[in-house]
Amino acid sequence: MNIEVKFEGIKSSQLITKSGQVLLKIYWVNNGVYYPDKDWIDFAFVILGWWITTILKLIEGQQEGEFMFMDGPYSIKAKYNSKTGIVELYPKGIDCLWNIHITKIIEEIIKALTKISEEIKNGNFEDKEQFFVNKGLKLLEEALLKIKS
Repeated sequence: MNIEVKFEGIKSSQLITKSGQVLLKIYWVNNGVYYPDKDWIDFAFVILGWWITTILKLIEGQQEGEFMFMDGPYSIKAKYNSKTGIVELYPKGIDCLWNIHITKIIEEIIKALTKISEEIKNGNFEDKEQFFVNKGLKLLEEALLKIKS
C-alpha cells in the first residue's frame, strides 16, 4: 500500500488556488488499485490534516474512522484492531478490502509529508506550509513510537 503525492502533470498555475489552497495529485494505491484514481487532484494540506487526525484517533482508541477526500464522494472507511495493529480499509464505491498495518499507513503519510517538505525547500510553496508539515511529521513520529513501545 502506498499513498502517492505527485507534482508532475500539474501546471504551476494550478498548484495554488485563488484562496491559497495547494492542489496536488494525491491518491492511495494497493495491489494495482488506485483510489480515487491515478490522476486524482485534491487539496493536499486539508486532506493530509484530516488523515493525520483519523490516524491519531484510531491510535487513541477509536475503532472506526474515515480517510476523507475533499472533492467528490470519495473516502476510505477504516476499522482498527488495536490488538493486531491491522486496519481494514474499505474504499467507497469499489468492492475491495485492504488489510494494512497501522504503522504502514503512518509511514506512508510521513513519506507524503516529507515529499511535500522537499518541494517547500525547493521554493515551490510558501514557508508557512512548512509549519503544517513539521507539525504533522512530529505527531506521526510520536504515534509510531507509541505503537512500537
